[in-house]
Amino acid sequence: MGYTINPDGTVTRNPFISGSGPRKPYQDPKNNRNSSSLLRILTSLIIIGSLFFAGTMFIYLTKEKTELVSTQPSESTPRTTENTNAQIETSTSQPIRKITPADVFHDKVRNCQWYRHSSGDYSFNYPDFMKYDTYFVEDAPGSVEVFSWEDVELAYWPLLGYWAVDFAEEGNFVTKSTTISNVTYKAISKGIYSGYTSDGRIYYLKTKVLEGGEVPHATVLALIYPQELKPYMDELTKIVLRW
Repeated sequence: MGYTINPDGTVTRNPFISGSGPRKPYQDPKNNRNSSSLLRILTSLIIIGSLFFAGTMFIYLTKEKTELVSTQPSESTPRTTENTNAQIETSTSQPIRKITPADVFHDKVRNCQWYRHSSGDYSFNYPDFMKYDTYFVEDAPGSVEVFSWEDVELAYWPLLGYWAVDFAEEGNFVTKSTTISNVTYKAISKGIYSGYTSDGRIYYLKTKVLEGGEVPHATVLALIYPQELKPYMDELTKIVLRW
């Protein structure tokens, strides 16, 4: 290390060694060690990050492959789609049964409550789902009390003239606007008659002769119903029979 005398007489310290060219700046060995450590740490972090990324990708690809294999049906596994289609075809091939008026009537009779219609000595039961009306039939002539549901009628004639002693004859009114067409069954001693009405329904009736006046009179209880309801009419038929 030397000194240089400047033209103005000042002296400047020269950091370089004479005759050996420019000298490298002084480097602290401690700084070199810190730089090497930092470099090694960065290298380790890069390696760890690369390994973590590679491991994650390996797990992801393995999982995707496993799911793909599991979704492919094997030869021993039945095809769910084919079975489902077969079930659909089987279920749709069976006809759906429609609810009929007979089903509705049968259900009503099984679940109804019964009331008593009082008319002197000739009372009778009737179901709660039947609507009550009373009419005067001029062509009979006479009044009729009708309990009805759809085309089912329970008709009570409280007082008819002498002609009604032989009530079950063609043309006689069995309810407010329907007459007797024919008689297919009769038990005269019991006053029971049955047959078809003018509108194609079935009637089942019972007559009672009322004594005590100058001439006999009659009272009638008649059940009128469509032919398709015949299997479900036992309860109402018993009302007429036991009257």
